[in-house]
Amino acid sequence: VFGDPQNKFWLEQLTFSQGLLAEAQTAVGDLAAARENSRAQLAGCAKLAALDPTVVSWHVNLKGGALIVAARLATDSECAALIDQLAAFLVKARDFATAELGANTSREIVTAEAELMLGNLLVRVGRIPEAAGRWRAAAGRVDRYAEQGNLPAMTLLARAQLHLGDRASA
Repeated sequence: VFGDPQNKFWLEQLTFSQGLLAEAQTAVGDLAAARENSRAQLAGCAKLAALDPTVVSWHVNLKGGALIVAARLATDSECAALIDQLAAFLVKARDFATAELGANTSREIVTAEAELMLGNLLVRVGRIPEAAGRWRAAAGRVDRYAEQGNLPAMTLLARAQLHLGDRASA
């Protein structure tokens, strides 16, 4: 990056910024540019993973965020690949949490959002029962944080509850 492809700090910053830009472009309706930046963000995550497979923030927070953006922007033809990528991400996130780190609010929120988005993609391909399972898993990941008043967790919990048809709880 910028003449030094091994510069992890700048690659991390670039990758994070590409995700923010993709989200902003989505918000203003420039979906083609958003998809381009989303793909660039996923590529940046792959480069970072190759440089160091042990950095949790890259493998969970950054990659999870990248997959969430990609899922929001997914075309019908991209759904199957993203379903596989999100499922693999969720396994890796669980492995990181199990290995040594335990629960962490920001990681759990990113992981819950990934579960929610995976459920949404599963609906698009007609796998409704699996989608409901993912929405329940998302709710379960953030329930305790929502009870503590964490606003992103409360929002995610409400979204999951809405997907599950529980409007009163949401």
